[in-house]
Amino acid sequence: MKQEVNLLEAILLAASAPIKKSKLAKIILDFELVLNELKESLSEHGIQIFESENEIELTTREEFGEQLKEFFKLESEELSTSLVEVLSIISYAGPISRSGIEKIRGINSVYSLKRLLIVGLIEKVYNSQRKNIVLYKPSGEFLKHLGITAVESLPNYFEFRKNIIG
Repeated sequence: MKQEVNLLEAILLAASAPIKKSKLAKIILDFELVLNELKESLSEHGIQIFESENEIELTTREEFGEQLKEFFKLESEELSTSLVEVLSIISYAGPISRSGIEKIRGINSVYSLKRLLIVGLIEKVYNSQRKNIVLYKPSGEFLKHLGITAVESLPNYFEFRKNIIG
């Protein structure tokens, strides 16, 4: 059992996105039991299992959110080109899935999404029709930083949105 708990932990740590429970259940016997044991073993750590109806992922504990944001805080002049690119796509085409972002960019965007989430410039929302689809949208904090209350107030919003999503 310990080996399976360690395997599940390793998979979740190495994963760059939530993993379907059904996929994990195919390789880990007594998946629910192993999952509960991992949750219990992580209860006194800075990480936890975040679980939706169909997927799980390893995340930091909510109580450390503010300290993590402060630790990883990025000033606008420190945003890399890739972060600005992903933030722009989310702002003009969002809410949008990771695969939608990657289709537009043509490259993996997991790192950029994680960084933008950590610094609070974007937030996750869930697709109302398909609860297992994570979408990204600009955070209220980002809009407040720009001095606007809605993405529609961004320069040339409707023109760019039309060009991005058709």
